[in-house]
Amino acid sequence: MPTSAARALVAGSALLLICCVAGCAARGSAPPPSEQEVRIRRQADNLIASLKDKVPDIRACAATRLGKYGKKRAIAPLREARARETVAWVKRAMRLAIEELQKEP
Repeated sequence: MPTSAARALVAGSALLLICCVAGCAARGSAPPPSEQEVRIRRQADNLIASLKDKVPDIRACAATRLGKYGKKRAIAPLREARARETVAWVKRAMRLAIEELQKEP
């Protein structure tokens, strides 16, 4: 059974979170990103960096993953990578990824 100090700490943490979200809403800004959102953003950044890899398979795989799981912010890096790409099938993977991301609402 939790002690009264532990219950007070949990209640205080919950209150802090509620105040943070309410304060952000009052200012018109979003609450801080969750740990999962930060992890997804980091993975997308790694995939975007992989678009510059020397190995065509890695570039194509990164483009495919971005097309499937990425966000609209990946479109510009994909376009830039496609413009400098020399391998036709990698260029096609990048084009398909861009098309997939443009379908997102």
